[in-house]
Amino acid sequence: MFWKILYVECKKVCALPHLWIGQALVLFSNLLLETCLLLLRVLPLNSLNHAAQVFHWPFNLVIVVSQLYFVHLGGLVLLVLSALLAGQEFTWGSFHLWLTRGVPRWLLLTAKVVTLFLTLGLTIILSIVSVSLVSLFDGSVAGGVEWSEVERMALSLCEATYALLPLLLLSFVLALGLRSSLKGIVCILLLSLCVYPLFEVLGRYSQWMRVLVSCTPFGLSRALMSANPLFVDAEQKIASFVGLTENLERQGNLLPFWGIVGGLTFYCILFLLLAFFLFLRQDCTPSLPFKRRVRCWRKNMIH
Repeated sequence: MFWKILYVECKKVCALPHLWIGQALVLFSNLLLETCLLLLRVLPLNSLNHAAQVFHWPFNLVIVVSQLYFVHLGGLVLLVLSALLAGQEFTWGSFHLWLTRGVPRWLLLTAKVVTLFLTLGLTIILSIVSVSLVSLFDGSVAGGVEWSEVERMALSLCEATYALLPLLLLSFVLALGLRSSLKGIVCILLLSLCVYPLFEVLGRYSQWMRVLVSCTPFGLSRALMSANPLFVDAEQKIASFVGLTENLERQGNLLPFWGIVGGLTFYCILFLLLAFFLFLRQDCTPSLPFKRRVRCWRKNMIH
């Protein structure tokens, strides 16, 4: 039963147009970044002569993987996709179709969550494969790629994905709890681009605020990215080309590596349990439009 539900849900999600629009945005941003790196190698500027030794395979793959950071375009697109898919699939029509056939709610939610992460994983894999092919076609391989470098790339990808996982689950929970993909998108974008940066700035002037921010999912995600020297090196080298000095390790990490991983795991479990609780307790009846609810409320008040 589970595999049948999973197959039907995956087939239905693959037919959604905004899924492919989001994947196209991620591919376009990564290919645009790769094209800019290629141009740096051919520009006859003395200040960019060392670009040929910097932006080569596999270093440019590190830059692409670092776009999974939640304030970069790749991470933001995945957060928006998570809320969109949650708002699209967790509707009364989708619930009613399966629940009337005797499918348990926990089994339905498990299949939908697996479908969500398979879809987001496909987006990440497509972007990495596309940039890899462009880099290899360009001939920008610096000598031979050793197995140790491939292993470091794989570990870096796992770290970046795991750093984004609690935020994807938070976006999923917001869209599920608010029963609206638009509200979930607005909330997760406000938290990522407004609330967290504001508290991060306040943390530079207050030690207890800095500790509080570092324990949030956003702070732990940032800390895990900054714990990888490959990502820090990529941020520093890109910043040196555009004249910036800001980088991921400016403030340092207050927690050890395993403390960061444990905190992210705690938030993943917490958001998953919260999603199950909301789904099991949620009323699956279709909600009335706002104007109709107001008319019904006034009618009940009169009588």
